[in-house]
Amino acid sequence: MERRDGGGHRRALTRYLLARFASTVPVWVGISLLAFGLSALTPGDPATIILLRQTGEPPSVEAVRIVRRQLRLDDPFPARYGRWLLRAVQGDLGQSYRTGEPVLASLASRFPRTLAIAATAMAMALAVSLPLGVATAMFRGSGLDHGVRIATLLVASLPSFWLGYLLILLFAVWLHALPVAGSGTARHLVLPALTLAVGVGAGFSRLIRAALLEELWQGYTRTARARGVREILVILRHCLRNASIGLTTVAALRFGHLLAGAVIVETVFAWPGIGSFMVDAIYDRDYPVIQGFVLFTGTVFLALSLLADLAYSWLDPRIRLTRGGGDAVA
Repeated sequence: MERRDGGGHRRALTRYLLARFASTVPVWVGISLLAFGLSALTPGDPATIILLRQTGEPPSVEAVRIVRRQLRLDDPFPARYGRWLLRAVQGDLGQSYRTGEPVLASLASRFPRTLAIAATAMAMALAVSLPLGVATAMFRGSGLDHGVRIATLLVASLPSFWLGYLLILLFAVWLHALPVAGSGTARHLVLPALTLAVGVGAGFSRLIRAALLEELWQGYTRTARARGVREILVILRHCLRNASIGLTTVAALRFGHLLAGAVIVETVFAWPGIGSFMVDAIYDRDYPVIQGFVLFTGTVFLALSLLADLAYSWLDPRIRLTRGGGDAVA
């Protein structure tokens, strides 16, 4: 295996970070173009919507023309996109048509609540899927294995909004154990997080099972068994660490999906995060908020993907960062 001194590894890590960051720039620009372009193609005139909200009456043609000129909505699409992208790079996503507040500040103030739901859901999913994945891999072909695989397939197929209402009926209406909706306490967090965690945990358990089954018959596991190591220790000490490399990538991407996909769940449970804020913006055709939300969540996805790549060398010492910015297995 290749040896590196501390300074050499740090230089390789710096080169890798720079290469990975450079590769994300075109993707980020593509996300920004998609966010701005879809909003521009959406039916409805922002100037008319703003005036209608301000006055409560259908605006005149002259008033609409004045507002469009003030907002420079009559400029060509490339000019409008260029101005918006330049401001976005500087941290300015515009102002909400509905509230008049800066979009980035509004998203940042609500993001911790959405992050709390996503982090709790991820913790729940891993806490259940890890033992299930290990158990089904150890007892492959047993009744437990078949039962868990069928159950996880069914659970993963449930729509989140339908599952949310089922959990409300069970825990809030019938058992009176948890609040129906709202925020303010840890008990309010349980149901929305559980709604998101169920589907994610089902997918994780199947992924862990498949990864462990692949590792169980590698040469190092046979060597460990020949030395008298118990099967459960072979799995926990050797197989699970190697299997966690693929899980890390999926978990990072799924965490991004949890952040972006909390829109429906936050609406069902009246949770004041960026998801419910986005739903209100869609109803009001608040284009700056919609554009900012897409760009914000896309940036989070890219950051999580980069963090997952950096975690590889820690999870598997055989992986080294090459000069070209890629990964090599020694």
